[in-house]
Amino acid sequence: MKIMVAIDGSEHSKRVISQAVKYAEAFKSDVTIFHVSGETLSKPQVSMYFSGEKLAAVKKDLEQEAKKMVDAMLEPFKVKGIPVNAVIELGDSPADSINNEVVKNKYDLLIIGSRGLRGMKELFLGSVSNRVAHQVETDILIVK
Repeated sequence: MKIMVAIDGSEHSKRVISQAVKYAEAFKSDVTIFHVSGETLSKPQVSMYFSGEKLAAVKKDLEQEAKKMVDAMLEPFKVKGIPVNAVIELGDSPADSINNEVVKNKYDLLIIGSRGLRGMKELFLGSVSNRVAHQVETDILIVK
């Protein structure tokens, strides 16, 4: 079984990882940790302040921060001997990026948190998990 775990670096991501470890152990699964970074870089206001080399430096910093965060999330899997890898993508829409990754790599299960780093919360689900739940065509576990 192939499991994809979508994280955003929020405190809630730790709960998502904890559940993913349980499922990966139970089903003897290969796991991919997936993170979308740099969403704010596509906003028009960013280009007002950063351009060329400065924008490239900001992107590099974001990538390094994302890698550090994702590497920390890999540890619980490694400790248990669960095969795990990571994919970090720069993108505008986490929901679309998650859906595209699921389709491209034919995951059997997607595990995602119900809430994340977004400021505006929807009533029951975060905006990303809500969109993903309606888009994705594979089984999904939404961790509360």
